[in-house]
Amino acid sequence: MCRMIGQYDEYFVIFNTHMSPDFMTYEDLERVLRAIDERMAHYLAEDTE
Repeated sequence: MCRMIGQYDEYFVIFNTHMSPDFMTYEDLERVLRAIDERMAHYLAEDTE
């Protein structure tokens, strides 16, 4: 089991997943976390406009 908690200004993102070669690899997890980070950065940039 892997859990990520990220704070983006006043927002919190919580992501949980099971880790296994047949379900979620470390490479998959890295892609998901990068996507979450990029999307949150995009939404936060929109809030400041």
